[in-house]
Amino acid sequence: MKVGVDARMLNVLDDKAGLYQYTTNLIANLLEIDPDSSYKILCGFRCPMRAPSANVFRIPGRLCHFLLERLKIQVEWLVGKVDVFHGPCFYLPQCRTARTVVTIHDLMVFKHPEFLFQDRAETIQNQIVSSVKSADAIIAVSEFTKREIMGLFGISPKRIRVIANGVSDRFHIGNMVVGPEEIKKKYEVTKPYLLFVGNIEPKKNISFLIRAFMLLRERFKYPHQLVIVGKKAWGFPSIQNLVIDLGAEKKVLFLGLVPDNDLPALYRGAELFVFPSLFEGFGIPVIEAMACGTPVIASNNTSLAEVVDDAAILFNPTDIEDLVNKMHSVLDYEELRHGLVQRGLTRAKNFSWKESAKQTLKLYRELL
Repeated sequence: MKVGVDARMLNVLDDKAGLYQYTTNLIANLLEIDPDSSYKILCGFRCPMRAPSANVFRIPGRLCHFLLERLKIQVEWLVGKVDVFHGPCFYLPQCRTARTVVTIHDLMVFKHPEFLFQDRAETIQNQIVSSVKSADAIIAVSEFTKREIMGLFGISPKRIRVIANGVSDRFHIGNMVVGPEEIKKKYEVTKPYLLFVGNIEPKKNISFLIRAFMLLRERFKYPHQLVIVGKKAWGFPSIQNLVIDLGAEKKVLFLGLVPDNDLPALYRGAELFVFPSLFEGFGIPVIEAMACGTPVIASNNTSLAEVVDDAAILFNPTDIEDLVNKMHSVLDYEELRHGLVQRGLTRAKNFSWKESAKQTLKLYRELL
């Protein structure tokens, strides 16, 4: 079998967030479990993809965009004949004879376009509409996203396969290469801390989290710091101004992006992981935190209740009192915290990138 995968998004993804994790881990695990197939990876010159067992086609990003999205040429002209072509990041270029798969991670761009720049939102909407209409099969990363696709586009459930995201092996406790105490010294974290991981952008609801955290400290006299890990993306200046206005410069720490080997230890060292996102198609960080043995509280909206099941405390991400009380409960009650840790470790075992790749490969074969 000859499989083409569109990895062009890796050319612009420098945040190592969900789309980056999905694309890199899917490709790596497909190559590992399916050595008999020929994989053709389409990407740009800046793409970090290293796949020695695959044919990697590095084409300048602007040229590739012009050819595939303006001239609408068929992708086989760039990568040669393939049996299956997969667009892992919402978009599917035109194909001549290949069977096609597109992964839809969420439909936030339709439900909350205000979370994106308007010109970008319209482009992504058009790409998703054309991709969903033309794909032979659609992968949704959660049942929530599947329902959204069916509801918005009237797609038959037979065309949609739910294949959950995974969690990398490095997040499991026994695989950590850096210890929590060492990592606290490295990043000058001087107190017990709560943790958030994700891009600092409007949908992540960071200003709400910071206000709730400061209220928690004031009301219950906790000494904790709030550590925020992730790219300082759209909206960061307003978040920074909020921290200054609240006098929280030494209480709220922005670490930016951190090396892959440091992130598991940051999760492990946290007393609580808080994920107040307003919209998620899956929510990889909550599973990473669970795999590291960290208690999790997360928003009760979109896909998150489905992903965490009974292994996290849920809260209303628009009700600051609800979040403050939930954080206090977990920090104050050892038995509750211990139960969350144990259930989280068990829950995280249900998610692996190798299993995601196996289910994706099964779908490829079913299309032929």
